[in-house]
Amino acid sequence: GKINDDIKLSKAYKTYLDYATEKVPPKKARKFKKPTFPKLKTVSASPKEPT
Repeated sequence: GKINDDIKLSKAYKTYLDYATEKVPPKKARKFKKPTFPKLKTVSASPKEPT
């Protein structure tokens, strides 16, 4: 019980839940994965997003 609570309260688990439930847009995930390539991030994100 206690270990499960710790896992549920952990930031990583919350982040995972957000992605799993699609609360966090993929654009945000891409941003964090490629912080050193802003141009590459923008280019790869643009064609996939119908904005």
